[in-house]
Amino acid sequence: MTSEKNETKLRMITVSGDHYTAGYKIGQKTAPEIRRILELSGEQVKKQDPSLRKKYSAMFLNLVKDAAPDILDELRGVADGAGANFDELFMFNLKELETLAKQRLPESENCTTIIKPKEDRVLVGHNEDGDHNNDLFLLKAKIGDNPRFLALCYHGWLPGAAAAVNSAGLFQTINNIFSTDVRVGLPLLFHARTALGAKGIEEAEEVITARKRARGENFIFYKGNTCRNIETSATRHKTRDVTVPYVHTNHYIEKDMLPMQLKIPPEKASTLQRSARAQKLVREQDDIDLDTIKRILADHANEPRSICLHRFLHLRTLGSVLFDTSKKELHISRGLPCKARYYTYAL
Repeated sequence: MTSEKNETKLRMITVSGDHYTAGYKIGQKTAPEIRRILELSGEQVKKQDPSLRKKYSAMFLNLVKDAAPDILDELRGVADGAGANFDELFMFNLKELETLAKQRLPESENCTTIIKPKEDRVLVGHNEDGDHNNDLFLLKAKIGDNPRFLALCYHGWLPGAAAAVNSAGLFQTINNIFSTDVRVGLPLLFHARTALGAKGIEEAEEVITARKRARGENFIFYKGNTCRNIETSATRHKTRDVTVPYVHTNHYIEKDMLPMQLKIPPEKASTLQRSARAQKLVREQDDIDLDTIKRILADHANEPRSICLHRFLHLRTLGSVLFDTSKKELHISRGLPCKARYYTYAL
């Protein structure tokens, strides 16, 4: 996948070892970025109720120790490698604290996914929208006995929070959805990280649905010619095998999930506009290939609430991903898809 446009490539980090060792190497190699993002997040922390933050963090930590001790070891390794405070890094990985500590209503509606199933494969495009203060990097990892993976990552967050592929041929993307039933459970980012070790869609689905969740999210898994969309809240989930051109942004689509939708104030919302525009563009196509999807991901209609998000509130499109499930590789642009060049990264 090539483009005539210019943009710097994403940084690639390669690690291996057990969970703690691999985490330590990640922390070492991203230490300045982790310390910076924790310092910035500290400004938001000041707006939270400190007693509630401490209370809920301790409850989450006790649960994670039992439910995902290996991933917790990995995060400890990241903190030690970066010379960062583990408690601060752990809380940074608790997206649920934003609601439970009563800081504010969530306002991070971000990411757009476009899917085109084919007879023998699935074509996918995904815009990764995030806080404009953060950046992305690529991680190629072999951790313990789990499949190798290639993942688009945020500094300070566990891998799995963005697009990824592993050596079993399983791809994943996720989109923020905010549900009304946030609670203490296994945190979202620990679910997403664990799914990177799945060898197939059914195993990945079990990872997401079988354990007590803390909040909702949209997980989409792909392998071969199969694509499974999973909408979750903390207490409900609904799955659908995608067999037609499909768009997902940041609201529930499945009827059973609609009552769980947390309403975002209209002035802070963009999901409906992005979804409607992407669906319109998909319907207008006689055929859809990766180049078609790339053009849709670069669309600017409805600015500032556009698919290609230059700046809306604190958000922007940090990167864009294209993939064909017949190949274990990701085509990724760093920055805006309307300007950036896509580079191909093979697992």
